[in-house]
Amino acid sequence: MKYLCESIDAINGRATGLWQTGNIAYNVVRCMIGTTTKEILIKTKIPFSSGRHMPVIHIVGYAYGLQSPIEIKIGYYIYNNTHGWCGAVSMGAWRPVIKLFSYVENSVKYTGIALIGGIYFPQFSVNVQIELGTTATDKNGWEIEYLDNSSSTSTIVPTTDVVVVPYKPTFSATINGVAFNGVDGIALTPSNIGAAPTSHNHTKAQITDFPSSMPASDVPAWAKASTKPSYAWSEIGSKPTTFTPASHTHDDRYYTESEVDAKITGASGNTVTVSTTAPTSPRKGDIWI
Repeated sequence: MKYLCESIDAINGRATGLWQTGNIAYNVVRCMIGTTTKEILIKTKIPFSSGRHMPVIHIVGYAYGLQSPIEIKIGYYIYNNTHGWCGAVSMGAWRPVIKLFSYVENSVKYTGIALIGGIYFPQFSVNVQIELGTTATDKNGWEIEYLDNSSSTSTIVPTTDVVVVPYKPTFSATINGVAFNGVDGIALTPSNIGAAPTSHNHTKAQITDFPSSMPASDVPAWAKASTKPSYAWSEIGSKPTTFTPASHTHDDRYYTESEVDAKITGASGNTVTVSTTAPTSPRKGDIWI
């Protein structure tokens, strides 16, 4: 998808939507993208030429998905046919990966800017300041292309003369003794915030309620004995008054004396019987004739 800029009549002229004051041209291209984008390309008409330009590209707008303004400034200089000496600052809620690249159109090589990172429903305009080697054509014909999130295409960023633009700090501060530049992450240690490390020890002097002796004085003497104590009969509680206790039972889980005797006798039979009738309850050891 492409957005085209509006034309400007002359270097100091003004057309609908685009105007210029000195070397600053406003609204050279603008867009409103009603979807989630993966990549946005800004194809400038600033020639890719060593030692000619030191432009500052100013992107300013609003992102509905972020519910916040977005504002990014990008500056660079081309030397020895290389995009370099570049940097970016973000004053809004969006900090996409920024890449510079080159592309060719009508046999002229230009610089392009890639903004890489998902953003929903952004609208913004682009201003440019060129102090060195500027011409009227540098501000005309800019285009914006984008790759939306639903596309199966992995990237639309060209691969020629590509360089990643680093974000530069907008301020310098110190947080609990650690330098913070507003861009890079900050690593705070426990000592920076007055906390103890996860693994640590305490000395006896650091414990305010440490006992003066060990075992502590509130431990009874019998618990400090070096050997197991012995107890008098009177010191044992909850014991029965008679043995066996008067109240107890032997239920049907136990054999009676007669049942035990029968099993013993039955197990070792010791009789000899002469009879014409077969035994009905023979026992081991009995003899029948």
